[in-house]
Amino acid sequence: MGELGEFLGFLIVVCFVLAGMKYVFRLVDEKYFLTKVEEPKIYKTFKKIYDLLEKYHALFGILALVFIIAHLTVQTIYVHFSYTGIITAGLMAIQIGLGLYGKKATTSGWYKIHRILPILIAISFFLHLVV
Repeated sequence: MGELGEFLGFLIVVCFVLAGMKYVFRLVDEKYFLTKVEEPKIYKTFKKIYDLLEKYHALFGILALVFIIAHLTVQTIYVHFSYTGIITAGLMAIQIGLGLYGKKATTSGWYKIHRILPILIAISFFLHLVV
């Protein structure tokens, strides 16, 4: 069961990275492509990937939440309870909640937190792996 817990943890990381790549691709698009008059051939491929990341951004977050719950359950029942895991899961759940809230929000204050929180999640995740 330990291997299942590790695999679920891996899936959580994959979902969060894919969700975060939307922001990275947006920065690259603004910095290198939107200012160009001519669209290079690579832009077509870039745009397809960016569109997929944008389209499935929320799905990656929801899948991450499902994997968080499964990972937490497996690890707690079959392996061990981890305080750093609970903190990391809590931060991730807040991040996903902010993303879901953002679909209905009329102010942009939540968005700043939604963009900063991944840094705390990364630190917490690192501590979770080390401790």
